[in-house]
This record gives sequence, C-alpha cells and structure tokens, in this order.
Amino acid sequence: MNDHSLPAGAFKATCLKLMDQVAETGATVTITKRGRAVAKLVSVHEVKPASAFFGALADRTRITGDIISPVGGMADPVIKHKRIEAGALPVPQRRRRTVKQAS
Repeated sequence: MNDHSLPAGAFKATCLKLMDQVAETGATVTITKRGRAVAKLVSVHEVKPASAFFGALADRTRITGDIISPVGGMADPVIKHKRIEAGALPVPQRRRRTVKQAS
C-alpha cells in the first residue's frame, strides 16, 4: 500500500483521478490544509460496515430498575399539576405588588 499526503488545493484539482487510484490500489491519501491533516481518503474496502458497531456493547451493559419513568417523579409537569390538584403539594401563591401612593 502506498500512503501519502496531499495539500487540499492539489487534491481539489485531481480528486477524481485520486479516487480511481485509491479504488484500484487501496492506497490511503491524507488531505492537509496549511500543513495539518484534515481528512483521509481510503478505499471503501478498508472501512468496516456501520452494522458492525450496532450491538457492539450488548454484552457489556446492564439495565437496572425502571428506564421509562422520569427520575424523581416530578420531571413531568402533568404529574406535578395532578399532584397539586390532589392536595399533595402546596399551591404556589402569587405575590401582589403594592403601589405606594404619593402624599
């Protein structure tokens, strides 16, 4: 395999040719911008399919308890409203603004 890097401007000018070369030879091309690597052009045969990632941690996880209900029971505003109506929680009182009269 022949791996090399290429500035972004040169890649832009020759990208179709480079894509054909990578497909034929399996080489990797690192594309740089101002001397820093920003992207890599690799053969599609080197990339693992996305389906290999799904379920990769299936044997390493464990569910304990209820994962459906909200934590603490008060996260849902509907539940909070129903608990206020039932008298389980105090009803919040509004403060009245008092306006002082000029004397």
